[in-house]
Amino acid sequence: MKDKKRGFFYSLFRGLNLIRLIILNLIFFFCLFLVIAGIYKYNDDKGKAKNSRITVYADSLLLINPAGRLTEKPDEFIWRNYLLSETASDSILLSDITDALRRAAHDRRITAVLVDLSGLYGISSGHFTELKTALLEYKDSNKPLYAFSTGYGLGRYYIASFADHIYLDQMGEVNLSGFYTESLFYGEMEKKFGIQWNAVHAGAFKSMAETYTRTGMSAGVHSNHLSVFTDLWQTYLQDIAANRASDADSLEAYAVHYNDALQKAKGDSAQAALDANLITDIGTYEECGVALGVLDEETYNLSSRDFINYDDYNKTFKKKETDNQIGVIYLTGSITGTADNTADNADSPTLTDLFDQAADDDSIKAVVLRIDSGGGEVNASEDIRRSVDRLSKKIGKPVVVSMGSIAASGAYWIASSADYVFCSPYTITGSIGVFAVSPTIQNAVKEYFGIHVDGISATGRMPYSLFRNPTDEEKTQSELEVMHTYSVFLDKVAQGRNLPRATVEELAQGKIYSGTRAKELQLADELGGFTDAVNYAATKAGIKETYSLKVLYKEPPVADEILKTLLAENARFYKTADLQVLHELFGLRSKKGFYVYTPIKAPTEE
Repeated sequence: MKDKKRGFFYSLFRGLNLIRLIILNLIFFFCLFLVIAGIYKYNDDKGKAKNSRITVYADSLLLINPAGRLTEKPDEFIWRNYLLSETASDSILLSDITDALRRAAHDRRITAVLVDLSGLYGISSGHFTELKTALLEYKDSNKPLYAFSTGYGLGRYYIASFADHIYLDQMGEVNLSGFYTESLFYGEMEKKFGIQWNAVHAGAFKSMAETYTRTGMSAGVHSNHLSVFTDLWQTYLQDIAANRASDADSLEAYAVHYNDALQKAKGDSAQAALDANLITDIGTYEECGVALGVLDEETYNLSSRDFINYDDYNKTFKKKETDNQIGVIYLTGSITGTADNTADNADSPTLTDLFDQAADDDSIKAVVLRIDSGGGEVNASEDIRRSVDRLSKKIGKPVVVSMGSIAASGAYWIASSADYVFCSPYTITGSIGVFAVSPTIQNAVKEYFGIHVDGISATGRMPYSLFRNPTDEEKTQSELEVMHTYSVFLDKVAQGRNLPRATVEELAQGKIYSGTRAKELQLADELGGFTDAVNYAATKAGIKETYSLKVLYKEPPVADEILKTLLAENARFYKTADLQVLHELFGLRSKKGFYVYTPIKAPTEE
């Protein structure tokens, strides 16, 4: 009896002790959370106090020296990606650079600007129009602009070409390789490994379907892509020629016959660039600093001239919120129907929520939808298009699209319903077509593992299986559904763009277009950048007073913000263009396997 009582009290006290430990642990972790939150808040307040003490002195040099990947979309924190190093923590906002240039143009305290491009990468052709607008505004102030880099590619040199003085390190080069794109082709996977890609497409030029059925581009797709990239390249050459008071032919000759220029300079790439009038000076960063009066000529120590970093400079300007706001929604990456917390994707649940926010917010008078996407899932694209249509037609708030480097296929499906569409001369758009693809490995498992597949169905119809090749009936079903989806695509574009359906059908077929050509064909309304789209949206909404921008995004939990602070230093993200295409495609999860997507990647300097 005593043993039973002892066992009872032992179990009781053991249970109470366990509850005590759980409560103590909960209190401990709650206190730890409060401490971390306090540190986060303290650092934030400390940063704000520091900003209030930043001084811009007279005759100052503005130093724009971004180090990281250039992006337009404010960085979203996804803790899983940070832990797995799948996303970059060193993102540089394009608006930070353009804002600094515009402010410096009208600031008497700033008398010169130096742009150090050595650490900047990820400059896409979609950034060119915004950079050009800001750089020209600064140039109109007649203040000198200096550029320096250890090497120039297409993106860095585009920025540098606006400068009065272009410095290149003596070990650097100007590499103008031209605009290009490439894709992986899986047509021989069945022969090599027994993997069969069952692809159906509507649109003779729908290049994504070809990647599964061929070993290279068809003649039609090759011709279409070449004409677009040639158009982009010629636009680039004309911009550079205008900036450098040169001619496009000599620039193209340098790019095409680079080895000849290099041989003439005896292998000295910096000298070859100087001989071609692409740069004004060969020198180190310190020598550039001496020319600007920031460094002492003898010791390279700081001289008496003041300079300020663009980050600190921007912090001296307070952002004012007004009663009239233009909402900004970013649609970047492949379009999916699942909110899976992947920074590379534009998921329809999140984007439709953002449009609902814009509809419910009385201070938002119009929305600018900034697109940089090659498309994605059909249903997800249609969901977002309906949100655009609802906000514009039912709620009465104008939706203006600003196309970045690419707004093709499913992204164009969405854009076509906007009130007005701006595209850049460097935009790649169109690709009005549909494809369906599903892999099967029946032949592979049979040949290499001796595995056979068999089954029955009460109706005679079987669901999709990775281990079973589709029947002729199933192939016919896919073809009918793809053609119907393509017909819906044509109808949506014809209705949204107010074009005859026959005209849209002629422009479709999966063909891509440059922004310049798209405007001529009425697939877009006007050539211009993000700033032009914002100004038009304000006018369309009837805003006559001052207005401000409000970027709409999904609010992260406070805990995520704290984790971002703790993890941001460790994240790095590098992907080749080919792997990025695979990453995006396999991230799509269309229920039917139907996609409005193009694998083309915009020219980007890594």
